[in-house]
Amino acid sequence: MDISKYDSKTRELYQKVMDAKELHIGDYYAGCRAFLKNAIALDDPKLLGIAYYWMSNACYISNKYYDKFMGYLQKALPYLQGAGDYENLARAYNLLGIDALNHGDPQICLDYFMNALNFPTNDEDAKQILPMIHFNMGQAYAQFGDYKECLKHVTKAIRTLPRKKDPYLLYMRASCLVAQGFAYLNLGRVNPAVTCLDALLKIEDYSETVKKEMDEPYTQYFKAVVYHKTQQPQLRDQFIDRFVSVMENGNFSFDVIYDAFRFTDFLIDLSKYDLAARSINAARNIVETSKVSYAQAAYARLQVHYYTRIRDDENLIVVLQEFYNSSERHRIEAAKSYVASMNLRNTLEEMRKDNERLAYAAATDSLTDLPNRSAMNSYLESIFEECYRKQISLGVELLDIDYFKEYNDTYGHQAGDELLVKLAEILRDVAMDPDVFVARYGGDEFVLTYRGMTDEQVMEKADRIRTRVKDMAIPNKNSRGEKTVTVSQGIRNAVPVMSNRLWDFFYTADNALYSVKRSEKGQIALMHKAYISNDSLEDVMRV
Repeated sequence: MDISKYDSKTRELYQKVMDAKELHIGDYYAGCRAFLKNAIALDDPKLLGIAYYWMSNACYISNKYYDKFMGYLQKALPYLQGAGDYENLARAYNLLGIDALNHGDPQICLDYFMNALNFPTNDEDAKQILPMIHFNMGQAYAQFGDYKECLKHVTKAIRTLPRKKDPYLLYMRASCLVAQGFAYLNLGRVNPAVTCLDALLKIEDYSETVKKEMDEPYTQYFKAVVYHKTQQPQLRDQFIDRFVSVMENGNFSFDVIYDAFRFTDFLIDLSKYDLAARSINAARNIVETSKVSYAQAAYARLQVHYYTRIRDDENLIVVLQEFYNSSERHRIEAAKSYVASMNLRNTLEEMRKDNERLAYAAATDSLTDLPNRSAMNSYLESIFEECYRKQISLGVELLDIDYFKEYNDTYGHQAGDELLVKLAEILRDVAMDPDVFVARYGGDEFVLTYRGMTDEQVMEKADRIRTRVKDMAIPNKNSRGEKTVTVSQGIRNAVPVMSNRLWDFFYTADNALYSVKRSEKGQIALMHKAYISNDSLEDVMRV
């Protein structure tokens, strides 16, 4: 969304949120709260969608406010949907997918990720979203044990990341390299994993900011495993010690708790029981605070692994009971979560359909069901730019019904409306060609455009319209010309040049239509030049 149109206070608050999110300057949660408070005061739906989304994101990555994240996200979605803010809708669905993954709901999480990928994201900033979604899909497949599919998505994330050296994009690239390296390790391919580690270390050497951000269990685990696989125990133990230190300092979010569990399993397998016990104890508070039954079950399973290996049967019996209880809670919560997810999906689908209906109504002429003038203006700007860029011809035709006022006065306005509908049906048939567009301009006037067509092709289609109208033989007894309904058509067909504007094409088509109206109604005139002169009049093609 373009934030530049808002007042200076709003722009400043938004920038603080972005700086805190990407560069960790200031308090991210406090910045999001201030931005949301401002959006509520302005009562701007587009701004509210963004503000509620970033508030949910701040809560998600905060252990303290995690339980509030879903409430804010559910408030954000209707605003984002209503505003057509596809960039942040994709972010929101991506966040829903991550949360479903953390709750152990694989089917739901992949469904959210697939929905996130389906939103159109053409803006430069939005290009960062697609790699992020593919990265998270890779993480999901890794959790399911499908490392080939994981590798496919993570590799796609790396390939689609913009090649810029700002800290946030470098951090994303570094995270993808870790995920890619893990996938290779689980597929038994150590050498490519070493290549991923080398690339990661180069990024960390280049950016101190990225190195600081990557100081988390996920990265430490990857480095330790690679050094273990390559017979470098000193380097391995260096990152094991760093991992335990980070755990005990509590310097990590709930988002990485499962990586911490996997790292602790690795320590148990290495028989480093004292370090594993310290990691398990450090994780207890964040697991209990989260109230996520899936995390509690995973934590209990980790303890089962630990007490089994150290042969502590007394504590093993206790944690087995905890594992059963938390697994049962997860089973019940998973069913509720599935129902809630389906309800949310149905609500959003209904909203999407409502928005599509509203958008269609806003862009459609209610009488003829053709695109209206507003839709035409939007389309013509894009088609003009395309024809100029590709240096192909653009044809613009203005068409109106001859002596339409007399027809209305004679047969009544209802008959006039019926005539417009019949003409619209003829125009719609011609517009079945993907290179032809038609819209109602207003009253009895219509506009057609022809993309990349020769004069002869344009005239053939225009003459087909003229002939079909004439063949209907609809009486117009008070016409001052022919006594049946006819149409007059003025066209400009030319390749746009730098000095052209879209208005030039309309002006010329209007001049061509005027020349038909002045000389002999019911005919077609095609011109190439913008201004009428003796030379341009001699160049007119007529039917």
